[in-house]
Amino acid sequence: MLTIVLGGLRTRRASFAGSFAAVARGVALLTVVELGLASTAGAQDRAPTRFAATPVAVAGRSTITSAR
Repeated sequence: MLTIVLGGLRTRRASFAGSFAAVARGVALLTVVELGLASTAGAQDRAPTRFAATPVAVAGRSTITSAR
């Protein structure tokens, strides 16, 4: 049984390598997504503090016009 598996592996190296690479990338992608979700799951709600100490904050226009 093992000789049949090894024989098939020898003749189809490229497909085995491609399948292994696809599975490895899929596992890596799922790991990254899971780590991102896990890092935000226990986060506390915080008030924005970026402009808390500034006396004046200036914002631009929030409209879009077409130039003709």
